[in-house]
Amino acid sequence: MLLILAGISIGSLFGHNGIVNQAKDASNETVISSEKEQLQIATINASGKSINGIYDYSDLQDELDKLTGRGKTDVTGEDMFTVTFNDSKNVYYVTEDGNVLENTNPNIFTYNDDGYITGVKEEYWDWIKELEQGEVVSKIKVASNDKIKIAAIKPPEGRLLKAEVGTTLIIPRKIENTEIKGISEGAFSAFFNLERIIFPNTIKEIDDGTCYFCSMLKDVYLKNGLERIGESAFAFCDIKDIFIPDTTLEIGSKCFENCFQGENIGRIFIPKSVKVMGSAVFAGMGYDKHIYCETESKPEGWDENWTSNYHLDANVEWGASR
Repeated sequence: MLLILAGISIGSLFGHNGIVNQAKDASNETVISSEKEQLQIATINASGKSINGIYDYSDLQDELDKLTGRGKTDVTGEDMFTVTFNDSKNVYYVTEDGNVLENTNPNIFTYNDDGYITGVKEEYWDWIKELEQGEVVSKIKVASNDKIKIAAIKPPEGRLLKAEVGTTLIIPRKIENTEIKGISEGAFSAFFNLERIIFPNTIKEIDDGTCYFCSMLKDVYLKNGLERIGESAFAFCDIKDIFIPDTTLEIGSKCFENCFQGENIGRIFIPKSVKVMGSAVFAGMGYDKHIYCETESKPEGWDENWTSNYHLDANVEWGASR
């Protein structure tokens, strides 16, 4: 929803076919909106001019060029668009459903001298309680006051991100003068209300258990530049589809254990760049799920039991294209 400020006359915010017109002031001059508002307008325009609301990055780039001027923004991406405003260097993200996301405040993160994020500062999360293996915790109130039921299977400590952080984490490329190159072991494990996480193209490693048991995590966006995803990095999450970047070399054991459950499972794609694959990467997937592999056959460095150690091998399609 766009915020219209007092004192601005809007001839017609929405024109024909749902296209958004630029706001005008009393002298009929275009009012310069905030970057986020400009991006929201461009997103609606691109969607309104498309067939069935489906558009690509070039359509969004065209609409931004009209609003801000050519060369003022850069749009990249496929499953999610990354939009950079070149003057301010601010970066925004547009999801498949048209949501415009701003970068997470980098000050919430802890990090080390090697450029690895080690977690979220304690003032930005709350303890639920210590959980025991197999314990079921029900009716836990999260920041939105919704209620969830968690079947705890050997979780680490239970944590909820506070409301000011929200349900999306966008990992920054830099914190102060340090380029962020990786995520340390268990950095975001058991954040129970985390639903979406976006990694930048500076990330080379997502270490073991990074998002282990983030039971509401559905959307994971990985970028080219990533080389290694560690053991159990996304185990026991609610991920429905995943595209591994073309730069990825290694995926650790049980990386996606007990993900891809239930209905509406999307595409699971593994590029030919992956040379090492641990055991039981997709443990818990049933016979009705599919994995698409770009390579023509199983590489030598992949574990014999890479799909599952429960012998519930998913259907694997070799020689698939992205």
